[in-house]
Amino acid sequence: MARLIYIPRYEFQMQYGSIGWSVGATLGYAQAATDKRVIACIGDGSFQVTAQDVSTMLGCGQKSIIFLINNGGYTIEVEIHDGPYNVIKNWNYTGLVDAIHNGEGKYWII
Repeated sequence: MARLIYIPRYEFQMQYGSIGWSVGATLGYAQAATDKRVIACIGDGSFQVTAQDVSTMLGCGQKSIIFLINNGGYTIEVEIHDGPYNVIKNWNYTGLVDAIHNGEGKYWII
């Protein structure tokens, strides 16, 4: 009897190639891999660019897990070229997901 071995996939963007890539990529990957759970580590800067994709994730019943790293801005940009434009407004992320959720779908915030 053959054994099936599952090898997890790992996807990432190179440096700052596309800020905001991670949220949409999480949505698309989870939509394609319905038999798997997608886990994403996303910075607040990237998240703020495409946060509306979380609404689609909830609407599609996806089981993704997002670890949101709230570090106050575009940290990768600071490493490349620092400036005040790399600091972003802090959001109430719990309130945002509550608003997007609006009583539909399942989600947990820790």
